[in-house]
This record gives sequence, structure tokens and C-alpha cells, in this order.
Amino acid sequence: MTAASTLGTEALSGGDNAANAQSSVLALAEASGDSGLGDVAAQGLLDSAGSILDATIDETAGVAAGRRRLLGAASSASTPSPSAKERAERSAAATNSIVKLLSKSGVKGGVEGQEPFSVTSPNLQVKAFIADGELTGGVEMPPAPGRAAASTPSFNIPPGFDSSGARNEILSSISNKNIYGFSNDSSRIEGDTASFTIYAAGDPEEKVMAKFSVPFQIKIPITVTGSSCRKTQGGCRYWDKDKNQWSTEGMFEKERTATYILCEATHLSDFAVSADDIVPEFNLVNPVDAGDLFSNLSMENAVVNPKP
Repeated sequence: MTAASTLGTEALSGGDNAANAQSSVLALAEASGDSGLGDVAAQGLLDSAGSILDATIDETAGVAAGRRRLLGAASSASTPSPSAKERAERSAAATNSIVKLLSKSGVKGGVEGQEPFSVTSPNLQVKAFIADGELTGGVEMPPAPGRAAASTPSFNIPPGFDSSGARNEILSSISNKNIYGFSNDSSRIEGDTASFTIYAAGDPEEKVMAKFSVPFQIKIPITVTGSSCRKTQGGCRYWDKDKNQWSTEGMFEKERTATYILCEATHLSDFAVSADDIVPEFNLVNPVDAGDLFSNLSMENAVVNPKP
């Protein structure tokens, strides 16, 4: 068992163990930046990061459930305690940093056209590659173990997203858990969270992209469900880092089928689908027609299935 895998196992107990394990995994990911990252090491680190994410999310959900039991359903029950929320926020930031460092280490020293760096775990999937500013077309993400490719989000890069002479690191990832579950508006987020970012090759800071003249596209499989009395329908969302909440700004729905939503965005970020309530239509009696109906009502035709 690798050191990273051991840390992931220890993290399953949650709380401080998870936070300490995550700090250790982050330190290992940071250290890999100088020498690059092999497949085995990358797999171990991603497995650990996914296990820690799982433990932290379960802890946050458990704390929220406990508050519901203590304070009652009328309270802001979906909000975890401040300490649990703070841990979840730190965990989300650390998970994003680990994924970023893994991705950048995986493409370190790479060249355009080289096989993408790709690694998957049950909770996290990563794909990164080198490309120039003229790159366009689809980016298909690797599915989680045991899942079909059709159930995985994908991206489409529009023409003119950057200058032709640019040399970029394209970093994309999928989280099968909502790492922003600490946010009050996350209860409606269902399915995977998909992230797409661009870095100038070798630059530690994310590239600030101007609004695209042609929108960037994200295809997200639909997992939302409904009932016969109240239905839900997915909607495009992105994570607003400044406001620490999900938002629809700059997001547009391009296409919808029974299996996926194709969203368009004028910026890069983390994207997801929100299950928004739809109030069902009711069949109401037309008062005009009802007048005719009741005017013809009699004791004879009002009796249903009369006894012999």
C-alpha cells in the first residue's frame, strides 16, 4: 500500500483525521511538482483525495442531520454547524488544489499532441494535456470505474478561445460528489460537478480568459428525478468563487434530451446541474362548461353503479 493510500484509509474516520490526511496528500502533491508524477503515484494520490472527500462530505451531511433532529425541521436544517462548514470549505479548497497539482505534474514537460494525462478513481477523474490557443473541439472525460462513458460530463472548446501563439495546460476534472455541499444552495445540485480551467504552460496561476465570442459548452448527464405530484428539471449552474454559491450568470441552456443537458457558458469554472422544482399543471374545471354540466344533473344520472 502506498503512503497516499494509507492516508486515504485513515481519512475514512472523518474529522481531524480527514483534515490531517488531506494536508499530507496535499504536501505530497506539491512535492510532485518538481519532478513530475508517475502513474502509480498519481493513482494513489487521487484515490486518497477521493476517499478524504467522501469522508468530509459524509461528516458534513451527518452534522446537518444531527442539527435537524435537535432543532426540528423548521430550522435552517440543511446548514451544518460553523465548524463543520469551515472544515468542508477547507476540504473543498484542498481537493481543488490536489487535483490542480496532480494535473500540472502529469503534464509537466509535455508537448502538444502528446497523450493526455488521465487518471480515475471512484470519486474523482482527471484529464490534462498541452494545447495551443487554436485548439477546438470536444474533450471527453474518462468515466469513473464501473460507469459508462455516456454518463460522464464532457466539454467543447469554441474557436478563438485564446491567441494562436499561446501554449496552454488544459486541466479538466470530474467530481462525483458535490464538494461544495457546505453551501446552502447546494441541496438542489444533483449528479457530477465538472471543472475546466486553463493555465499558461508552467504558470501556477489560472489564466484569466475574456468572455468568449462563441460560448464554451458543457454536456452534463441528467440524474434528477421527480414524482407524480411534483416534478424536477435540471438547470445549468456554475460555482461562483467570489460569492461562494451556485449561480446561473453567464449560463445558457443550449439543448436538452432525456439523458443530458448541453449548457453554454461565457466563462470557465466548476459546472453542475441543479434540480429545480416545477409546479405541475392541474386540470381545473372550466366554470362555463361546469354550468352546463350541473344544469343537467339529476337524481337519476347522479347515481353511480346503483344497486339492483
